This record gives sequence, structure tokens and C-alpha cells, in this order.
Amino acid sequence: MSGRGETNGSKRLYGMLWLCLLAVWPALVHADGVRYYEAPALNGDGVFSLLRRYDLDRYSCNHEQFYKLNNLKRNAPLIVGRYYKLPIEVYTFNGRTIRSTIGIDDYDLALRIQRYNEAMHRAGLREHDFREDKELWVPWHLLHCPEPDIPSPATPASPQGEVAGQGEPRR
Repeated sequence: MSGRGETNGSKRLYGMLWLCLLAVWPALVHADGVRYYEAPALNGDGVFSLLRRYDLDRYSCNHEQFYKLNNLKRNAPLIVGRYYKLPIEVYTFNGRTIRSTIGIDDYDLALRIQRYNEAMHRAGLREHDFREDKELWVPWHLLHCPEPDIPSPATPASPQGEVAGQGEPRR
């Protein structure tokens, strides 16, 4: 009789294990399925300046995601040389289209993602074009909060009141 009780107990245990696995499965798949780009903090970097370097600073959802990804409290100092996860999802480019790579239908969104990757390459933050190394960067805000909600810093004015870099050269 004890053998039969153990069988029922074993079935219940396996059933409970399966239920637990099913409950946490989406979190496990999501955690393993998404990779975020990592970059080191440089001397003088705070969260805002690190995000600014990658053109992510004008979107509050990027700031929130940065703190979440790195388990940091608001206004926590960054450690120089330490690598931090940025709110940039990294996909393996399938060689066809951005839309088919990340599973979207929006052509304009795909173009914004393409332009972002090209800008990061031109700025020297990406060594290779995404079509070469098959690594597509998708900024968090493009999928989650596409409108900037943090004002950009004001452009410094020259002593003559002109915006620096515009107008005729000073003599």
C-alpha cells in the first residue's frame, strides 16, 4: 500500500512542478530571449551622460529601463570601467529586413531603427554596420515610448548672442 501512496504523492509532486514551471516559463524565455547592449562608464559619466552618448537621454522610459536593467537606485553613481546594460535590445539581423528580424510590420519604425544603427556606426559607437556583423540595435524607446519627453539641453550661445556653430566665422 505504501508504494501506491508514493505513486500518488509523486504524481502530485510532478504536477506541482509542472505548474510552477508553466508559471515562470514566460519570464525565463523573456530573460534569455532579450539581450541588451553593454557599454562601460567613462570618467565623469552619470546615467544621463552615458545615455546621451547613445542618443537615449531624451526619453524617460530609457532612464527607467536603465535603472531596472542594472538594479540601480535613482541617481546612483556609475563606476568608471564597469559595463552597464543600456536600453538597447540586440537582435541577430536575419539578412533580409529589420521588420522580419524583430517581428514588426511598421515600415517607418524599421527606418528609424535603421537610421539609429547607421548613426551609431558613423559616431564610432558601432565598429561595423549591422548588415555586416548581423547585430541589430533596437533602442528601447522606439518600441515603448517613441516621443521624447525630456527636453534637450540648450545649445550654448556665443558672446555675440548667436548660436555657436552658426553664422559667419568670428574674425
